[in-house]
Amino acid sequence: MIDGGEFDGAKAYKDSKVCNMLTMQEFHRRYHDKSGVTFSSLYPGCIATTGLFRSHVPLFRALFPPFQKYITKGYVSEEEAGKRLAQVWNYYYSYYYFLSIGEGGRGSQFRPFPCKPHLEDDCRPNHFHA
Repeated sequence: MIDGGEFDGAKAYKDSKVCNMLTMQEFHRRYHDKSGVTFSSLYPGCIATTGLFRSHVPLFRALFPPFQKYITKGYVSEEEAGKRLAQVWNYYYSYYYFLSIGEGGRGSQFRPFPCKPHLEDDCRPNHFHA
């Protein structure tokens, strides 16, 4: 775990998102001005029907997708997630975090948010659930 604690699957997932942001920040700092390469990170929405949850109990695997789709409205299909990845791939500004605003599904607004020089102070409180 990023904080040195015992393994917790949900926290590990959240930690991985923070680490992705920090990696993007460092790549942008080191390479963007020299190379012009852009660095971004994204959260496409909850893709609840992939094999990611294959080790969970069957009841969880059965209930999680409809919960994400109808209750949290954070569910996106694999196809929609792919479209969102393509949107990030074609974006020409560096140091942005992409996520959905509003309901996470197809009707939501998926857009970039610029990150500030001090990621942990400026970007994280508004865009992460730590």
